[in-house]
Amino acid sequence: MLSDMMAFESGAEIEFKKMKTINGAPLDLEDYKGSWVYVQMFTSTCEDCIREMMIIDELHKKYGDSVVFISLSLDFNFGHFIQFKEHFPQFDWTFAHFNNRYDWIDKMQTSTLPDNLLISPDGKLARRFAPDITTELPLFLLRLFKEEEKDNIPLNQNRKQ
Repeated sequence: MLSDMMAFESGAEIEFKKMKTINGAPLDLEDYKGSWVYVQMFTSTCEDCIREMMIIDELHKKYGDSVVFISLSLDFNFGHFIQFKEHFPQFDWTFAHFNNRYDWIDKMQTSTLPDNLLISPDGKLARRFAPDITTELPLFLLRLFKEEEKDNIPLNQNRKQ
């Protein structure tokens, strides 16, 4: 059990092999290196997940150039995932399906939904359980990008070189 817990420490590698996007293309985290990635795990029947998506929609509009949002469907039936996406076309960030990777769900120890994780720009796990989307995540993103703005001010003595 300890080795499983070690997999959730900051800096751990997270893989999404064999998972696919809504159009069937493979989901590859390498495509998002250099960006923060918020991954929400959901099913099409999870009402709390849909409520979270309403907040993700607002955050996506605000931080879409700086944060990649991925909603990962854990629906066993791929058709339910497709129907969900057709029913909610306003959700226009990246959606993918776990492609019945039950071993991945076990490894992630996902037992309740919604579930989430935050991946840092280096492509490694920043937080297994991302900040709470209703209160903590908006503040986390605000602080994060305010700090980055300050770091890029030319006369800032604390600026990263």
